Amino acid sequence: MNDPTDKQKLWKIYGILMGVMVGGAVLILGGQAAWNAIQENISKASSENKPPSTNSVPLSTPQAPPEVRPQPNSQPATSNSLTKQEAVNLIERYLQAKDKIFAAPFDRQLAANLTTGKVYDDIIKPGGSIDWLQQNNAYYQYSNRSAQATGYFSASGNEAQIEVAIKEDFSFYMNGSLDESKTNSGFYRFTLKLENANWKIADRQVKN
Repeated sequence: MNDPTDKQKLWKIYGILMGVMVGGAVLILGGQAAWNAIQENISKASSENKPPSTNSVPLSTPQAPPEVRPQPNSQPATSNSLTKQEAVNLIERYLQAKDKIFAAPFDRQLAANLTTGKVYDDIIKPGGSIDWLQQNNAYYQYSNRSAQATGYFSASGNEAQIEVAIKEDFSFYMNGSLDESKTNSGFYRFTLKLENANWKIADRQVKN
């Protein structure tokens, strides 16, 4: 051991061992630090991918505004839109139009402008008044027509009723020859209805 050469060899070996030990410790510490960093990153990534906790949901969520549904078009109040005189005028217009409805040109459009409901159906329907007259080569002529209110009149909403005294002279022709001529007079109750902003005759009944 006293040999300087042997001592130098021992110091070299000792230096190498110390270097290996120090280097190993550094590697171990560095590896541990790297492993801790990796574990921390994995933990963060895992927490970011988790669904939010129910505690993070607001206690109240915004509600969609209630659906606003369009309201059906309401009919304006019409109980005062038709006077008794206007009702009488409508019936008089119908009496004047009968020459064109129940004789050439058998005007169905004119009938549609003045009547609705049962009255319109009786005139226009297949086998109705116009069809029967045309199929039998027949027609009516009218004169001296009048309508007078007798006192009763009621209007509510889109419907009105009025009682009138009707008088009209008429002649019935078939195959070009006069078949009958007479005067029609009597009391009638007319039912009127508002249709597409126009009042029309919907029904009529004979009053005793």
